[in-house]
Amino acid sequence: MDCNALSKFRHGWATVPALLMLAVIASITAAMASVSWTNVRSAQAQIALARAQSVAESGLLFGSRRLQEEVNRFIVDRGLIDADLAEKLWRGTWTSSDGQVLVLPANEYVVGSPSGTGIVHNLQDVFNQIDTHWIEVTPEDALLPILSENEHTLELKPITLDNSGALIFRLTYQLLDGDTRILVSSTGEADGISRTISMEFDLEKRVDFAIYAMSKIMLGRNVKPAGPTGTRYGTAANELNEE
Repeated sequence: MDCNALSKFRHGWATVPALLMLAVIASITAAMASVSWTNVRSAQAQIALARAQSVAESGLLFGSRRLQEEVNRFIVDRGLIDADLAEKLWRGTWTSSDGQVLVLPANEYVVGSPSGTGIVHNLQDVFNQIDTHWIEVTPEDALLPILSENEHTLELKPITLDNSGALIFRLTYQLLDGDTRILVSSTGEADGISRTISMEFDLEKRVDFAIYAMSKIMLGRNVKPAGPTGTRYGTAANELNEE
């Protein structure tokens, strides 16, 4: 046997397994890089989602508080607010046949040019003329605030939580058709991700007294009303004497 020929035949036999091993290692490395990049993007999306949710919750809290402040300015004579009266209070179209309606002035601001007398107009004016921290993110935001044709829905400009405008929320107020409920929706936006949450508020008349009476109030022993008592008895001289 020719030994030189056998040596030449075996020369370079490890090249093919080495190339296969390199291909396997390269494939594993590429897969690990892909999985790592996917995990990074997933983590970034989760962070942005959490931020958008937090911004939406902040917007809903802010919008709810503003709605409560504006609604509490309205003092109505009628004891029950039905869907018809709710719409008239919302749009400012009540008449003398609906009873007396008194709108108290705001405590902390004065609107120079009111757009109307209804609840929705007060919300529009306070956001547009008083709360000047809104911004315009898209060209369509320049058209806001927009009041729908039937004046049931009010869409406001986005409001930023920081100076950069990266964290914003959008508020929408809507009086549900044929109902006394007001829907407040807040959409939070952060890093290209948005989350929308909403809450319904019932428009009803409440008396801020634990007990309210036009005459004497008789309480049993050890009875303590949890709240203010609405009565005029006892304010005149000698009404609470033992006699």
